[in-house]
Parts: sequence; structure tokens; C-alpha cells
Amino acid sequence: MAIRRIQPILSRDTEYTKPFPGGGALGAPPAPEEAAAVEAQAPTREPLAPAAEPTPAAVAPLPVEPQSIEPQPVERRPVETPVAARTAKARAPQPLAPAPSPAIPAAPAPTRKARGQEAKTMFSIWVRPLLAQVPRIDATGLPPQRVLKAAWQRCAARYTLAPGYVEPLAVERSEGRAYGFSTTLRLNAEALTTLLHEHDPLRITPYWSLIRGQVEPLFWQALDEVLAELDDAKTAKSGRGRS
Repeated sequence: MAIRRIQPILSRDTEYTKPFPGGGALGAPPAPEEAAAVEAQAPTREPLAPAAEPTPAAVAPLPVEPQSIEPQPVERRPVETPVAARTAKARAPQPLAPAPSPAIPAAPAPTRKARGQEAKTMFSIWVRPLLAQVPRIDATGLPPQRVLKAAWQRCAARYTLAPGYVEPLAVERSEGRAYGFSTTLRLNAEALTTLLHEHDPLRITPYWSLIRGQVEPLFWQALDEVLAELDDAKTAKSGRGRS
């Protein structure tokens, strides 16, 4: 690239070198008087001091308290399964039920009667043969309970509750459970209640004790009939065997 050289100014152009109103040509130094007057009129300005650069304020660090990190205990909960839940429920203490107060013995409630039928009361009985009948029962060769049951069936079919109380007979009866017969009996509820009120107003006597004097003679009579029939059957069988 070529460098162009500037020519120096060798002369003054009169168009641009006219004198100023104060006198003097452009570029000519002013007169001393004019310079002094101009300096007197110009306000004095103090030299500006260089602006100081702001110094960043030192920020003090905040105090940090030392914290101790302690291990927190981990709570372990057992996983509840259906089997564990049932086991825990079974092991849980159950509230104790209050002990029932002793009830005053009362007469058995009569059974509900059907339409057109009388109400009846069912109760347990314990009947025994006479002591003199025991050898005859053993002579049959049959179990005693079967012989006693056959006699009771006949007695129950014939028995009818009497209105008055009958005292049991003072006779010797069989001993032990082998020759005793336990069963139940159903009788008219109204008749039993009337008999109970007449004999025992406190109503603490068992029904069997009320009718024992009526039932036992009829049972012994039925047992004699059964034993007699068994003796006849045994005699007839032995007679056929001889012939």
C-alpha cells in the first residue's frame, strides 16, 4: 500500500486569517493587556482531584457453629402377616366374663303344647328293682338293663298321675348302678304343679320324689310280669329240647 505524503503549508490563506474583533490575526498571539483581562474575567477553577476508586468493603465471614452429627436410631417394625395377626389376637388377654350368680332351683318349664294338646313337663327318673328281684334278673341270662327297660316300657304305658301324694314304700331295693334304670318321663304340667304346691310350697322337691310312691309299685309289678314270661319261655324251650 502506497503512503501519501502531506505537503506542508507554505503560505497563509487570507480568507481564513481575518483578524478577530479583539484584533489580531488567527494564530497570532494576543496582546498582553487582552490576555490579562481575559484571565481576570474567567472564573478560577480548581483542578479536579482524580476520583479515588472505591475500595470494596471487607465482608467478615459469619461464624459457623460446629454441629455434631449423631446417628439416629432406626425404628424397626415387624412385618405383620395374617398368621402373626391371628396369633397375636389369640394371645391377647380376653376380658373375663362375670361369674354367674347361683340361680334358685325352680321347677322345669313345661314344654310348649301343640294346638289341641295339653302341656307336659319332662323330667329324669331313677328306678330300681326290689332286692328280691335281683336273683331272678340274673337267672334270665340277659343283660340287666334290657330286662329293666322292658319292664319300664310296660310301666310307662300304664301309669297315670294321681292327684294326691303317695309316700314311697319302706322296702329293700337293689344297690349299685348295675341294677338301676335311668330314663325320662313326661307328665301333665298343670297336675305336677298342683301336686308340688300341695306337698312342697317351697317348690324345691324334685318331681321324681313327688311321684316315686306312685311309680315304683307299678314298675315292680311290670318287672314281675317280664320275669315270669322269661321263665315260661325258658321252661318251654327246655321241654322242647327234651322231647
